[in-house]
Amino acid sequence: MPLTLLVLNIFLFAISDVRGKEILSVSYDDQLLFARLREKGFSQNAIVDIFTDERFTADLDVFYEIKEPPSMFTEESIVRGVKCFETNKNIFDDIKQRFGVEGVFLVGIYRIETDLGMKLGKYKVINALLTRWKLDHRPYFFFTELVSWLELCKKYGFDYFSTCGSSAGAFGKTHFMPSNYLRYGIDADKKGKIDLFEFKDAMYSTANFLKGEGWRDGDLENNKRVLWKYNHSDVYVDAIVKYVLIIKKRLDQPNIYPL
Repeated sequence: MPLTLLVLNIFLFAISDVRGKEILSVSYDDQLLFARLREKGFSQNAIVDIFTDERFTADLDVFYEIKEPPSMFTEESIVRGVKCFETNKNIFDDIKQRFGVEGVFLVGIYRIETDLGMKLGKYKVINALLTRWKLDHRPYFFFTELVSWLELCKKYGFDYFSTCGSSAGAFGKTHFMPSNYLRYGIDADKKGKIDLFEFKDAMYSTANFLKGEGWRDGDLENNKRVLWKYNHSDVYVDAIVKYVLIIKKRLDQPNIYPL
């Protein structure tokens, strides 16, 4: 059992299954987690297997990540954004027709979240969510996301431990939280599963999120509030809007938004 789990007091007393495996503690919060997982169809043995896996451990580095301000407005960054839009124009045109979301906004989210897919994140999603559930100031939020992560892995046959993402447990090309995957994920490329590391699935799923959270084509003030739901930061929202306006100008698209 990793020492970090013991230090965090995640487990307080022993539970054994028929094979003699142990979970060395169950605090009240942990009992709630196990109960929720059983509601989602997890067997006792499956829960034991997850929580005694040596890969399941706290990762305190999620709190000490040094985030450099994204250089979104350099010439190189703008050129890459324009190229992303032009290369995938057919996809973005279909998204616009289906969801009413302009592709340039998806490019903006893609750029700020993962640098157009170049920085997908280095933290194990399950461990980032575990650590933040136990130590973050929003425990219920991360409790829900941890349950959602385990649920989607079970539902779609993903490995619980292999996927990496952001220090907050978001993953994929546009850094979806697990609950958003379950609610808004779309298998756009029709390959039989929702893979947010695939461009088309990520873009359609992100557009579906925006639409589902109240996006209205042409209403910038409303849409800024929707973007804020994606990441609760005014700086984040302002950066996306600025990037979008620059990209639209380079593409010679009509600008219906005030500068």
